[in-house]
Amino acid sequence: MKKIAFVCAAVLGLFTACEKTAELAVSPENLVMYVGDEIQVKATLGGEAVVATWASADEAVATVEAGLVKAVAVGATTVTATYEGQTANVKVVVEKVVEDQPALEAPGAGKVTICVQVPAPLCEGSFVVIPGSLTSWNEGDAKANGQATELVEGTTTWYAGTFEWGADKAFKVAHCAADGTWKWANQALKGTLIEGDVTLAKDKGDQITGDNVINSDNQVIYVSVEEWELSACVETNKAGTATFNLTAVGFPAEAQFAIAGSGLEAGAWACPPPAEHIMKALGDGKFTLTLDVPATFQYKYLVAKDGVNFDWFSASNYNMPVSLEANDTETLPAETPAE
Repeated sequence: MKKIAFVCAAVLGLFTACEKTAELAVSPENLVMYVGDEIQVKATLGGEAVVATWASADEAVATVEAGLVKAVAVGATTVTATYEGQTANVKVVVEKVVEDQPALEAPGAGKVTICVQVPAPLCEGSFVVIPGSLTSWNEGDAKANGQATELVEGTTTWYAGTFEWGADKAFKVAHCAADGTWKWANQALKGTLIEGDVTLAKDKGDQITGDNVINSDNQVIYVSVEEWELSACVETNKAGTATFNLTAVGFPAEAQFAIAGSGLEAGAWACPPPAEHIMKALGDGKFTLTLDVPATFQYKYLVAKDGVNFDWFSASNYNMPVSLEANDTETLPAETPAE
């Protein structure tokens, strides 16, 4: 009887070992979106819905909260669901809307029309603004500053405005919130000149992110924006106490880092930085700093590779997360980018 019991136990153990474990799944597994789109993704285990933890590999392209994926900018990223030690991925591609360039009439002597294509339909009520010496450098009320454009009739991604022109007048491009206000944090990060008698800033190459000088009047200037520094459609941080966590890769052991950013009381964009902007070294390339920041905060890292003399390091601005906790990684390149 003991021998039979042993055989039965062994057989039972074999069947138990061969049982298939339920796997975490997500639906849909692939998303093709346009900027501003929102799609709900579900996580299931063995066919039953579960409350997973969600994360996006690149929040500059798409964010995710409780499975709701929001497209932020053209590009690709991976959204991951995690539950009880298992993970499942969603591939996210944010595409640019393709629309024909509208044929606009020349505005007449002493005027220019600027027509801007955005990568996807903007959130309801928001629009493109044209700051600069052509209109006004002031951020704030776009209509009062004469910087506003309007959606071109029959399109969903083209905005145009006509402005009084004078010699050497320059312009930039930014995104305005639905309430009619904008900030420099909302200016174009990537964009190109499609057509027009315009001189671009030499240090920006073919990008429209510098001061674009208009050389003549009675023309329609066409430009395309591929990405905003910070879309006015995206929720931004409120003023408060922020924590910066930095992982530095490839830097000398004596290297030190600091924060420079918009609206800091001790000196916005100050280099060298005040003592309160210098990060605490934790060892193993880890640095941290707690700092009071204003709303819609943007920042860069300063580095002193010798531990003493600070210089600009980050090539472009970081946007403060809504959570007021930043976790960034900086890698030492062959040459440190200049401010």
